[in-house]
Amino acid sequence: MTREGAAQAIGRLYAQHADEIYRFARFTVGREGAAEDIVQEVFLRALRSWERFAGRASERTWLFAIARHVVADHLRLLKRQRPGAEIDPGIAGAAHRDETLRLDLEASLRLLPLAQREVFILRIVEDRSAREAAVLLGRSEASVRVALHRALVRLRAALRREDAPSEREGGSL
Repeated sequence: MTREGAAQAIGRLYAQHADEIYRFARFTVGREGAAEDIVQEVFLRALRSWERFAGRASERTWLFAIARHVVADHLRLLKRQRPGAEIDPGIAGAAHRDETLRLDLEASLRLLPLAQREVFILRIVEDRSAREAAVLLGRSEASVRVALHRALVRLRAALRREDAPSEREGGSL
């Protein structure tokens, strides 16, 4: 395929999948600007590697594999540069209706390991099936179910700790 043909194919994929990849990146890294940069990097890498795309997986699965790698690279870099960096507001999804809920969810998601966070975002936020999440993440359905269960257990525990009255407020543990 010519370079122009590859650019047209990537343009088509961008139109079809950019929003979904943005939401995935936004929830995973927690920063709007970083998520936008990640989307651009995903499609730049896709363009550079278009000739090597063999079609063994769907184009969407291939893009998500690239996105997962770009997100992981970003998080490693962020950890080296600014450990404990804060996540800015503006996250997408149902939590928009309640700012407090959104902030609690955003903070709690940072507590999850990346593998659990990815599963949570795809299964809960994006409302994907276990099978679809497994394909996108290159994992088995069973591992997706286990990761979601573990993520929910961690999130519930974190939210319970936040709801517990502190000793300063006169409550008892």
